[in-house]
Amino acid sequence: MPASSHTTKMPVAFAFLTCPLLGTKGLAVVIADGVSGSGAGREASAACVYGFLNDYFSTPESWSVKTSGQRVLGALNRWLCGQTQHNYATDSHHVLKIIEPDSRCRFLYYTTEYIEGQTLRTWMVDNPRPTLSAVRNLIEQLVAGLRAFHRLEMVHRDLKPENILIDTTQTVKIIDFGSTKIAGIDEIQTPYERNPALGALDYAAPEYFEGHTGNPQTDIYALGAITYEMLTGKLPYGSALSLRRLKRASYTSIKHYYPEVPTWVDAAIRKAVHLDTRRRYNVTSEFVHDLIQPAAEFISPYPLPLIERNPVGVWKGLAALFFLFDLVLLYLLDK
Repeated sequence: MPASSHTTKMPVAFAFLTCPLLGTKGLAVVIADGVSGSGAGREASAACVYGFLNDYFSTPESWSVKTSGQRVLGALNRWLCGQTQHNYATDSHHVLKIIEPDSRCRFLYYTTEYIEGQTLRTWMVDNPRPTLSAVRNLIEQLVAGLRAFHRLEMVHRDLKPENILIDTTQTVKIIDFGSTKIAGIDEIQTPYERNPALGALDYAAPEYFEGHTGNPQTDIYALGAITYEMLTGKLPYGSALSLRRLKRASYTSIKHYYPEVPTWVDAAIRKAVHLDTRRRYNVTSEFVHDLIQPAAEFISPYPLPLIERNPVGVWKGLAALFFLFDLVLLYLLDK
């Protein structure tokens, strides 16, 4: 069909079959529109498809792949910004806000609001022994931000203290979306190999090392590891996990470093960072609830053995007994 100067609203498939100029670039975009498996992914690819078609039909004389690509990137940027503003602005104040671009875009990028404050890492340095109440307050806000991601079928995948800001009003905001997985878009095949463990290894869930690309439970693992580190200054398994360490990794109770923490709080964090996803929390709200109120599964009708309540004290006591036993034995041998 010859190019016309008027804008025509056409089905994507019909436009592809009848427009010669859509034979290369159009083919790639139309396929992207078809492979997405989620609503968010289909909307993103549709923004590319219709932006491309509208650009072609409205400017046939000056049309080129380069100029059209720039306009489509602008359309996609505006779509991404609209998604962020529409969902996050009403759903969570704990995600960095995206500012809509007001000029033509040549590259895919986003501009954010300016936040005056400090990272959670700096807060942890300034508060090496925080109260449980202070930690709960920050974690509750962090979970509110994560829920905004998970409701949109998105996984942050790089949650760490450096990617969490605390502003001057003590409001927590999640930043850095560079590693975020978006359902549908992640399904599109690419000619290069992806590394599933995109985030910091200290907070990377064990399933990343087995080839999984991430789901809300991987964010929950990072959330639990951050909570553990806020209270102890340590990581739950001593150091960053790796495929080699998975079989011998052992959780160290928070009470080893912070005896005042209730056993049920330690149990909630242990569940959040469990190596087996089947024994980990499925949703962030359950974790927050169990941090604030003891879950029935964590309350035993029988008192915990002393070795579990105070393992360090038990081993110190045993060492002292063995030392006294050795002194008595030496005394008897010398007689």
